[in-house]
Amino acid sequence: DAMAEAAQQRGPARGGVAVAVARTRGSRRDNEDSHRAGLTLHFRTIFARPPMGTPAAIPDAAALRRMLLAARERTLEYARALTGGQLLGPQLGIVNPPLWEIGHVGWFQEHWCLRYRARSGKAPSLIANGDALYDSAAVAHDVRWNLPLPGIESTLDYLDRVLGEVLERLDREGGAGDLGYFLQLAAFHEEMHCEAFTTTRQTLGYRGPE
Repeated sequence: DAMAEAAQQRGPARGGVAVAVARTRGSRRDNEDSHRAGLTLHFRTIFARPPMGTPAAIPDAAALRRMLLAARERTLEYARALTGGQLLGPQLGIVNPPLWEIGHVGWFQEHWCLRYRARSGKAPSLIANGDALYDSAAVAHDVRWNLPLPGIESTLDYLDRVLGEVLERLDREGGAGDLGYFLQLAAFHEEMHCEAFTTTRQTLGYRGPE
């Protein structure tokens, strides 16, 4: 998605805080990558340096943990309400296949909070072909329904493993610096997809969580 592309292009600014901003675009590519029905959204990551003497607005470790867990709870509520053919759903330009989008949430968190290395590339993913399956900057919208995606249980296991390792790293290193930035970015990214999940559910007429 465009948030992932913006993060890859810019990276974190020390002493800054990431802000996701939406704007409408009209191009075909942006429309294919849209996460919202009826709108084409393009996300830019803007790094706003606070005034001199003002600390950066990155939450502390406890708050980051709460943000990550709250976002994941909403993702799991959505995922567990899907059954059968709903996991892929019809191919439409205004939504993503739910099974792909759930896996993408885990991939984004793993990419930035576990794999990213500023000067030495990135570490391997926890799953085979993770980048080929879930990198929204590289995987065209139209092909996401035809990928060899893991099943829902394997996908949720992947999300659980990623979050577990992320929380362990948070406990070890705290939430300061680049890690705190990426943890906050991952939480915001997942919350954005939770809104997209709701749009998909309403667009396709699926029942919501009980």
